[in-house]
Amino acid sequence: MRISSNMIYETGVKAMQDQQAALVKNQEQFSTGRRVLNPSDDPIASARGLEMQQSQSIIKQYDANANLVKGNLSLEDGFLGSITSLIQNVQDSAVQAGNPTIGSVGYEGLGVAVRARYNELLGLANQKDSSGEYIFSGYYQGSTPPFTQLSGAGVYVGDQGQRKIQISPSRQIDANDSGAAVFKPGVAGQDIFKTLDDLANALNSTATPASVATAVQTALAELSNELKNVSTVRASVGLRLNEIDNAQSINSDLTLQYTATLSSLLDVDPYKIISEMTQRQFNLEASQKTYVQVTSLSMFKLL
Repeated sequence: MRISSNMIYETGVKAMQDQQAALVKNQEQFSTGRRVLNPSDDPIASARGLEMQQSQSIIKQYDANANLVKGNLSLEDGFLGSITSLIQNVQDSAVQAGNPTIGSVGYEGLGVAVRARYNELLGLANQKDSSGEYIFSGYYQGSTPPFTQLSGAGVYVGDQGQRKIQISPSRQIDANDSGAAVFKPGVAGQDIFKTLDDLANALNSTATPASVATAVQTALAELSNELKNVSTVRASVGLRLNEIDNAQSINSDLTLQYTATLSSLLDVDPYKIISEMTQRQFNLEASQKTYVQVTSLSMFKLL
């Protein structure tokens, strides 16, 4: 086979170009920390890496959902705590009203206090979360607040729904509690608004010890039931908050696992890449020296 000078030149140049390209790729791998820069570098690892990245993205969304629910439930827990304190305050007022010696002025003053607690409760029932949605309304999010006042008693226009949000691959959690569950509107002996309204109406300047005694007895029994119900809902909120913490802990472990797997698939071994770069640099220099030596032997030099 006849070897021409052009072939010698082309072979030498190609050898140097190949070594230069390999060295540049090694340098890019070292600077980015990634072994797989393009899918063609390792199709199988690239495909698996894409799966890991998608899994990480999903877990990240679950974690964002969990943080949102945690914030809303923590807010709800605070309001339920305020409602608990309010009911206990009304219980104290009812007990004071049971003293037959306080007279009409005392009855009227306690009636004003209970009415103030009623208005305060109405404000708590219509609270919104960080997203501007009513907390105690179920699915309802209309322009009218879920609780309004009509002839003294509270009127609920919301529903009994609970918004569910996915916080892990296998778990949806209730992000709220409806006004129907917390305040029991229309349920005899459970409707907090009616209890407060009836007690406030009974405590007026014309009240008598006999009439007040009956109203107080009824109110204390109903307030006890209502306090138990709010405590039950609040306990449920606490359990959900604990469950969110557990789910986030598992999500965190999964994220670490996915990160480790992704690194093993796509990341570069720094010691190995430094060794390869050193070898590429040596090969490039050898190719350059060989090229110079071979081309200096060309027949053209003898002409």
